[in-house]
Amino acid sequence: MKHLFLALLVSFSLLSSCASSRSTEAQTEPKKWAFWEEGGHYVKAEDLPKDLVPPPPVPGSAQDKKDLAELDAWQKKRTPKLCEKVIAQRKVEPEFFFEKLPFEPKSEAEAFLLRIRADVGQAVSLFKTRYERPRPFVREGSRFTPCYPESHGTSYPSGHAAISQAYALALGDLDPAHRALYLKEAGQAALNRVIGGVHHPSDVQAGAALGAAVYARIKETDRFKQEFASLQGHAFKK
Repeated sequence: MKHLFLALLVSFSLLSSCASSRSTEAQTEPKKWAFWEEGGHYVKAEDLPKDLVPPPPVPGSAQDKKDLAELDAWQKKRTPKLCEKVIAQRKVEPEFFFEKLPFEPKSEAEAFLLRIRADVGQAVSLFKTRYERPRPFVREGSRFTPCYPESHGTSYPSGHAAISQAYALALGDLDPAHRALYLKEAGQAALNRVIGGVHHPSDVQAGAALGAAVYARIKETDRFKQEFASLQGHAFKK
């Protein structure tokens, strides 16, 4: 009986230890969108002009009404297949935006794009926090049903539009023969956010403009120029 009691006591101690360990892991688990907080590889968000992104349309303004009318139209003609495409692009990884990437996974070319993503994402986060425009389905839940309930962030500017645009511009510089295709796919990725009911049209327009503006500044830095030069000619599939 004594041995049984000791065995039970040891088991209980082990279970408590595991539970404590899991609790600690949960507390230290990286937050979603943590890459936004890891920006500053080439440019820092706080150094960007404060007017780089203009304020979103005022609620009830002509542009705001135009946004809502376009969302209404997509809600009516959206199909389950279109929603599948929107859901497939929930994550802002390059492979989810572009049909065929010209580099191997986990390569230095991919790491290069992810550093650009971090800087653009940090800029998006700054302006989202400044403007705090609610997502369409948050504004009018009975009017707009999203393909999936985007659970984080505000609506303006669109992070997906900004990042996909920056990706496309960088890929176009590295692989000029397919520049038009990359830009087309980035534009579709931005439109998918409207189709999915998680962004207004003006959100994605502002996002794409922000992505292009941040990328233009990134290109001016010495670090970018060095990394870009090292990738040219050998980082891409034949």
